[in-house]
Amino acid sequence: MSIFWIVLLSLAGLLHIIDIRRVLQTTHPPVPSALPNTRPLISILIPARNEAARIGACLNGLALQSYRHFEVIVIDD
Repeated sequence: MSIFWIVLLSLAGLLHIIDIRRVLQTTHPPVPSALPNTRPLISILIPARNEAARIGACLNGLALQSYRHFEVIVIDD
């Protein structure tokens, strides 16, 4: 094996080790869904058939609600 390949592979390995150490040292904030929520979860079911022209307005309206602990399930029937 030539010296070029040995140096290239050594450099790639070193960069990989540095990247792994950086990822392991990074602290991540808690996931919002893991935070406690005392409000009940509301499930909103939207049956949608051939509603491509109107579904965006419906979902935008839901996103503007002041109650934030809900899930939206869109069913393409």
